[in-house]
Amino acid sequence: MHDPTPTDSERFPILSDAGRRMLEFMREHPAAPRFHNHSGHRLQAEDLPGLRFFTDEVAQANVDPRADLRHGWFADFVQRALARHSVSAIVGPFDQVADLLAALRLSP
Repeated sequence: MHDPTPTDSERFPILSDAGRRMLEFMREHPAAPRFHNHSGHRLQAEDLPGLRFFTDEVAQANVDPRADLRHGWFADFVQRALARHSVSAIVGPFDQVADLLAALRLSP
């Protein structure tokens, strides 16, 4: 049966003692946010090579600046992110990644 209140050892099974001390320090820090969901990643040592492969793959991914943004979730996400971060002077919708980058004054 699934334990609704796992321990930190169950949440973070490969966290070192130093990592556990740092986690506790961050949780108790006066400026720490209040967390309501203490789920943890529950990664095992054998999960790390796959995770490293995935993060490397994402980090090295090329985004085509001509990619079509009119379909799917990305256009809505961009608009919400711009609104949330007070970039309301930038008005979409953006049809391509290049349009968004130009509006943000970034180069593709």
